[in-house]
Amino acid sequence: MNRSTTVPARRFERLLTCAIVLGILGLYAATIGVLRLCIALGWYVS
Repeated sequence: MNRSTTVPARRFERLLTCAIVLGILGLYAATIGVLRLCIALGWYVS
């Protein structure tokens, strides 16, 4: 019984870690995208 409860928990922990890493990468990519867009708009205006 103890074994059956630890395996799903470990899988959920790994899934949660993947989700957090993907979220951080997504935020990083979005930040770079917004910065590049602002720079492009700045060049376009000036």
